[in-house]
Amino acid sequence: MYPDILIGAFWAILEAVPTTLLMALIILASGISLGALFAFVRIKKTKVLSQFVSVLVAYVRGTPMIVQLFLVNYSLPNLIAWFSNSFLGTDMKPFDVSSLIVIYFAYILNTSGYQCEVIRGALQSVEHGQMEAGYSIGMTEWQTMMRIIFPQALAVAIPSFLSYYMSLIKLLSLAFTLQVIDIMAASKLYSALTDRYTESYVAAALVYWIIGIGLTFIFNKWEIFSKKKLGVSV
Repeated sequence: MYPDILIGAFWAILEAVPTTLLMALIILASGISLGALFAFVRIKKTKVLSQFVSVLVAYVRGTPMIVQLFLVNYSLPNLIAWFSNSFLGTDMKPFDVSSLIVIYFAYILNTSGYQCEVIRGALQSVEHGQMEAGYSIGMTEWQTMMRIIFPQALAVAIPSFLSYYMSLIKLLSLAFTLQVIDIMAASKLYSALTDRYTESYVAAALVYWIIGIGLTFIFNKWEIFSKKKLGVSV
């Protein structure tokens, strides 16, 4: 192993860290929002929608991410091109669709499936009597959910959100298959330039490790702060 190549790979890979962190943050925020909607649908047990969401969640949790990514990659661009050409009068080709659109769609869909169950479990963990207590003081169902149920459920779900963010950062290593430059893609590019693979992958492992340590420290502090803010004992 050559230390100079290892150091060079480390600094080259660091340049991809902001992109990876930002992509993971956008995906997580979007996935939580969509997952919350799915969770409410499942809790309300709306006939058609609830069954659709159940199938979607089962699909997301039961198939590998790489399969979902490739399935979206080979279908979504064709769908977008067809819609654009048919209804907007353009001359778009499937390969004109950015890989980022594919990445975000596939990962947000995947994340929403997991976060749906996290949020649903968190909401159901709050005692049913809390809802009745809200009604007893004249609150509507929406007010009770927003002011009483949701804050308590959020305190339960926060650790899962933060943990999944770190998982997303590592899961985005699959994005290099669609030419998106994340941490893993940067290490592969550097190894191709230097013809040294061990150093590049060791550098990538170090970067992931450092990110994990840093985020774990930040998330622990944030979790304690959030629970105190929401009035939950820590």
